[in-house]
Amino acid sequence: MHAAWIVPGGVASLLAGATRDRILSELPTAKPIADRTLSFSKGAIDNDKEEIEFFGSFPTMYPGMVDRKGTLQFYDGELRFRSSGGEVIEDQIAAEDYAQWIGEASLRESYLKALYFQPQGFPHWSLSCGPVGPVERGRPVRDPPTPAASSRNFTSASEQLPTARSFTTTLG
Repeated sequence: MHAAWIVPGGVASLLAGATRDRILSELPTAKPIADRTLSFSKGAIDNDKEEIEFFGSFPTMYPGMVDRKGTLQFYDGELRFRSSGGEVIEDQIAAEDYAQWIGEASLRESYLKALYFQPQGFPHWSLSCGPVGPVERGRPVRDPPTPAASSRNFTSASEQLPTARSFTTTLG
């Protein structure tokens, strides 16, 4: 789910300073909630390992943006593609060249576009571009960008990716 002001490619309007300040003031309350949610999710994942192992598993690749050191970037990075096995397939590709690397295919059974790795063609290597939450975006990187992410062991999870799954199983 997304807020109403989020539109394809960005947001409908800039975040007002007063709104930014209100959001920042709520972070001390939000962080413990997020920590409890991560702990709960980790417990649920640990209790359903067999279901998670087989439900929605498929080989994929992970695109993302990184800096020269391999650290997660959101705006000014270069593209990196990591295989489902964890190897870096392509690295340090200029973001403006993305169309040479990421293709889109239309599927009869879905209104969504299927993204794929252009050099290997469709349907051989689909790209896991969604959900585009923090864990998915972190899979192509070498090191988590924050101490909190490092403490949750996201790096080792991103290094051991046999498949993509409907469930995010990389909570540390």
